[in-house]
Amino acid sequence: KSLKRSDNYQIELKKQLLEKALSRTNIGTKFEQQKFEQFITDMFFEENNLFCFAPSTLPYLSFKNEHATVKQISSFIYEIFLSNPEIQKHLRADDEQDNILYKLVRDSLPPLEDKQVTHYKYVQWHKELIDLFIKDYLYLQSKQGSFLKHIDSLIKHYYFIYISKIALSCDDFCTPKKHELYFLMETEIVSKNRDGYLRGWIMLEKRLSTIFSHANCLELLNYIKIDGNPMGSYQDFRISWEQLNKDEQSNLISKIKELESFYSSIITKLSVTEWDKCNQDLESNHRYQKMQSPIERVIFRFWFIVNYQFLHTQRHKPYKDYSLWFIEFCKANFIKRRGRIGHTLKIDQEHLLFLTKLCIGNQSKIRLKILWEELQKRGVYFDESSKMEIVKLFEKINLIQKKSDSGDAQYVRTIL
Repeated sequence: KSLKRSDNYQIELKKQLLEKALSRTNIGTKFEQQKFEQFITDMFFEENNLFCFAPSTLPYLSFKNEHATVKQISSFIYEIFLSNPEIQKHLRADDEQDNILYKLVRDSLPPLEDKQVTHYKYVQWHKELIDLFIKDYLYLQSKQGSFLKHIDSLIKHYYFIYISKIALSCDDFCTPKKHELYFLMETEIVSKNRDGYLRGWIMLEKRLSTIFSHANCLELLNYIKIDGNPMGSYQDFRISWEQLNKDEQSNLISKIKELESFYSSIITKLSVTEWDKCNQDLESNHRYQKMQSPIERVIFRFWFIVNYQFLHTQRHKPYKDYSLWFIEFCKANFIKRRGRIGHTLKIDQEHLLFLTKLCIGNQSKIRLKILWEELQKRGVYFDESSKMEIVKLFEKINLIQKKSDSGDAQYVRTIL
């Protein structure tokens, strides 16, 4: 029978798998059957959770937290990263198992319930990062042992970098800047004056605090269309606006102002006095005063109003909770508390070696200089102190090959 997702999903999955596996074997006594069930349990389950021992077992894995928001995040990851045809081809492929025991357990998995998938039609930003994810995924799936061991690390890493890039770029509004996100080795000593600290978590956390107002602002702005098409990001708005003639530019700005007036009119939780205070704060905002582009000023003004009402009404809780989900994910995977200096982005040895393996790919070695560049493409920057720590680690585990004393002549060997 098919298996439905429920509170007892993990226990029911284990029960059905054991029953099916037992029915496919020729085991005589009750004692032998109990021993067989215990063997399967020890080999393929941990606290009733199924191990991922083959690609076909991925759909059977369940969330540790079954909250609806987590499930929507999984839909987001699927649409952004896993909807590529090449990846879909791999996900649908049957596993060929030489191991008789693995084949028995895989064939004993119950059919999953057919489910109507909700497509949210997320817009893909930072496509160069998505293309790199596809490349790394396809490389990883060609190494089956590595795929099963590291697929969760791959998805976590790219999800983190993708959301971080969105948070950083949204706060740039119509004028994009380059944001280098610095990590620190988990074991190194850190001071507050290093790039690894100043351009790491403390930089990102500030941008995350307003991501809910950006999400709402952009969703509303994209109801305004040019030639029937939504415009996308703040930067896309400016590019589209610059391609319009003067009358069309004026019309677009008028539409954004109309949207602002409508939005303000339906937020009844703020009094006239409070709206006046909002306008005063806006006019005195140093960033707003420096903006020269008419489209950027009108967009920033609308965002400021959206953000203000979240901060000064009862809607402050969803505003805070929206970023809290991602912050908790970061704390669980990419953050370390370092005493009095607080939290920093961190990378441990295992994840560093995994990323290094992706950077090298099928080559036997790459220059150390190229490794830093490849890591940066994957959203990971290190300051000079961290680089020295990493080189020491690589030398310790014999991954560095020197052609001469020159730094440019240092190579990093492939990781088997």
